Amino acid sequence: MRGFTGLRLLRQGAILLAVMVLTAGSMVPAAARDLSGLERSALARTVSRFDDAMRRKSIPTIIDIVPPRIVAHIAAQHGIDPGTLRRSMIEQTRAALNPSVLRAFRMDLARARYGATPSGAPYALIPTATTVRSGGRDIESRSNTLAMMDGGRWYLLDLNQPSRVAIFTQVYPEFRGVPLGGQGI
Repeated sequence: MRGFTGLRLLRQGAILLAVMVLTAGSMVPAAARDLSGLERSALARTVSRFDDAMRRKSIPTIIDIVPPRIVAHIAAQHGIDPGTLRRSMIEQTRAALNPSVLRAFRMDLARARYGATPSGAPYALIPTATTVRSGGRDIESRSNTLAMMDGGRWYLLDLNQPSRVAIFTQVYPEFRGVPLGGQGI
């Protein structure tokens, strides 16, 4: 890293990744695709693990849901190793969650919509509701979380910001053309 600028970039990268995990985007599947029994079971375990981590504020588990290829991509852009970026993500996420109290968190896998990229990669859009207590009031958000596979493992992401979509499609170009809120990624 190069002094203050390097620290600022590291912090920005960590915050971006933390936000990708902690919030949910609004996506519509491109093409319906049923998951295999093994894929469905693995997705259910990932969602359950993430739900539990959110309730317990288990930040390392929450951050572990970010695909390693995205972490490596952002780390390379900032000239640092992925381990350093992950540690920074954990610190930034802990700081972001500290002043707020998670009142409710639910991913409704029963209402998930499934699709596949043009190359056949499966994904799911899972309705997600989060309520946090911050500044003396409850703030609720409802949206969708993207579940996608990489290396046979499910990961969960929020892609509701153009900057997140740009990073995601650089790392996963097979998702280009998949609708995001009525527009293709």
